[in-house]
Amino acid sequence: MTKALEDKIENIKVTKQVYIFDSKIYAYNALHKNTAVTQIFEDMMRDLVRLKKRGKIYIAYDVGHSDYREGQQAYYKGHRRVAIAKQSQEEQDAHKQFNVDYIKLIDLFKTLDVTVVAVNGVEADDLMSLVALKHPEDKVTILTADFDTLHSVVGTDNVRLYSGRNYKFFDHQYVVDNYGVSTRRAFTLLKAISSDKGDNLLAFRNMGPVKSQIVYDSLPDDPTDEDAINAIEVYIEANPRIKVHEEHVNEGRTTVESAFRSNMLVAATFTDTDKMTDIQRKEYAECFLYTRTSETFEEASIRLFGFPIMLSLQAKRVFNAK
Repeated sequence: MTKALEDKIENIKVTKQVYIFDSKIYAYNALHKNTAVTQIFEDMMRDLVRLKKRGKIYIAYDVGHSDYREGQQAYYKGHRRVAIAKQSQEEQDAHKQFNVDYIKLIDLFKTLDVTVVAVNGVEADDLMSLVALKHPEDKVTILTADFDTLHSVVGTDNVRLYSGRNYKFFDHQYVVDNYGVSTRRAFTLLKAISSDKGDNLLAFRNMGPVKSQIVYDSLPDDPTDEDAINAIEVYIEANPRIKVHEEHVNEGRTTVESAFRSNMLVAATFTDTDKMTDIQRKEYAECFLYTRTSETFEEASIRLFGFPIMLSLQAKRVFNAK
């Protein structure tokens, strides 16, 4: 990335309200209801129109698998691939078609007055974290059903999460009250101890949220990794049912230290682009420099899907659609 390109990225116009939309979570949930991708888009637009009137919108997308996390733990989210393999052929075909259509939606959004943030091999959680950090003076709302994004909320007074599943806002105080931590590192440390079944993030068997909280509460203020490793070892010795997870044993990671450090690497959401490859960093930078082409929204929808997708007059006006 050139210095000039870096400077342009750092000088993003400050806005008072920033909305970061986790689009794939929204779309994927609709997939299970057998909702057509065009209907998913129209549903998303209704929500986005209201937000666009108030401030700046970023659309975050997952593209491909997480190069970084799967490089650290080959089994990361592996249970999802196993579940898909057990589906009927019809279900698998529908899933593949969804992924094809989903990529097309990225191009379609690029014809509108929003900023699409999508990098091949980088998770939307990480991209949303990076975008939120670019707006320290603004009121940032992350719209997602994924509570991993609480990484971006804890330790801040300007970022909050809105869950359409719960119809609630979650802020720093929520994390303090429910997890007993007040910094991003502490939140990561707690996840590294407790693991995360949803992401197949594994470290210790029979170490759920309650037991991991007991271990965390035994730590000194501002604990080092070594403090955490020692506390886990003490707890395992006193509780024989707690063991290093077999996935780590299978990979030759047989110690508490290696299992814990592996989870620390995978559990932490990005705070900079250091974990990206050079190609990914360039792709990330270019997300903020995208210039709309002369192609109209209708032309793009016909090119991508074979038929026009309708935008309401309000959506056309709010998103400056051609």
